Amino acid sequence: MSYSRQLKMKQAMELLNVSRNTMRKYCEEGIVDATQIPAGKRMDWRISEDSCLALLSGSMQKITLLEQLKSLR
Repeated sequence: MSYSRQLKMKQAMELLNVSRNTMRKYCEEGIVDATQIPAGKRMDWRISEDSCLALLSGSMQKITLLEQLKSLR
């Protein structure tokens, strides 16, 4: 079993270059593997670095595909 480093919200936001609201949406909708943990009176997210990298990789593949399609025109 492999262990994925857990990122704080800000670290994941910076890695994916998205806003806090977008990152929260990704967590809530299961787009990234995330767990809520107690943080004082509120809850905070810990996000799997591997799931962020997989999302980033998928995004890069889509961008590459779009660029290839544009070059065919």
